[in-house]
Amino acid sequence: MRVDAEDGDSSPVDIPFLKLTDFFRVLLNQHARLLFGGLPKGQEAETLCDTFWQRFQYYHPDHMVYEQYSREDRRRILPICFHGDKGRGYQKSPVFVFDWETVFALPEKFRRAGSKSKREVVDQKKKVYAGRLTWTCSQRAADCGKHCPEPAVPEGHCTVGSAETPLLEAMGHNGKGNSLFSRYLVAVIPKKVLSQNDAIVPTLLAEVAQNLQSLFLDGIKDRDGITYRAAFIGCKGDFEFLHLDAGYFDRTYLNEGRVNNLLMCPECWAGHKDFPATDMSDRPKWVDSMYKDDPWSSEPPLNLAPYARSRKASLYKRDCFHMIKYGFARDLCGSILFLLSWLGCFDFDQAESKSIDSRLDRAHGSLGFSACGA
Repeated sequence: MRVDAEDGDSSPVDIPFLKLTDFFRVLLNQHARLLFGGLPKGQEAETLCDTFWQRFQYYHPDHMVYEQYSREDRRRILPICFHGDKGRGYQKSPVFVFDWETVFALPEKFRRAGSKSKREVVDQKKKVYAGRLTWTCSQRAADCGKHCPEPAVPEGHCTVGSAETPLLEAMGHNGKGNSLFSRYLVAVIPKKVLSQNDAIVPTLLAEVAQNLQSLFLDGIKDRDGITYRAAFIGCKGDFEFLHLDAGYFDRTYLNEGRVNNLLMCPECWAGHKDFPATDMSDRPKWVDSMYKDDPWSSEPPLNLAPYARSRKASLYKRDCFHMIKYGFARDLCGSILFLLSWLGCFDFDQAESKSIDSRLDRAHGSLGFSACGA
């Protein structure tokens, strides 16, 4: 992919780029099970897609896939996401990585085939929780010892427990196993290359949008002449990638005002004097302002891909890893650990030191002891 120079301070750059259309064609014809949650291409894979789009409609009914294609067509449309993140490459050098993924989880036998571990022992607890994916709402309520007065979905629409139950294994999240089987590379760009031309990322995202448009409108024919398509349902990443690199947001959390009331959320008007961002009530005022307008002055490149005519900012999804494990969850876990230490939960002997450092050392020792027995 050629990126031309925009001004005298930049230089033209050639970026190695794997087209989504080419990658999709290879996987469809040679490794279709990776696309369809481990299921073979055909009736089972089509039922999987049909089930997904039925359920996704409750979440995002105005997606263009429902406007442009019939239910029969959607049986051969694969939901995919795009992802971008900065990391470290060879010799810890900073790089920018772009990839795309399907939303379907691979079964355990696929994940284990790509794992470094060759152990045959399988955690029984994981099996139990995986099996609960097939439970109905009543079974879940009974397990909690509670009565479920209201179904989670409108009456008569719950597909759990129906003939489609075997497909539920593929409806889990795709965060487990070797990323080689679930994340498909688009480009890896070192920071020293990015610094040569500011147009690299926008140009790449515009090219990705064109590829997504082709997959949605034209599709790819397999060896049997059957056309399969892909629908773009979201862009994932951390704050920096979504708000600054991809989204071009004018309203971000960087705008949070400490003196003046400033709009600081790309999805609503939180921060305005009439919509306080600190409103945590059951019915916060900022809810009524969600997706009233777009949070950018110039449309981002990825929004050129078919998505939706409204709620355009919802394209940019919060990545679970950065939001939870690498985000507030680690702060929450640290706070809980500190509180337990302060309460003396790791004081096993009266003669032991009561300093917080000593208590945290004993907490770490308890963790190591538990890990040895696991």
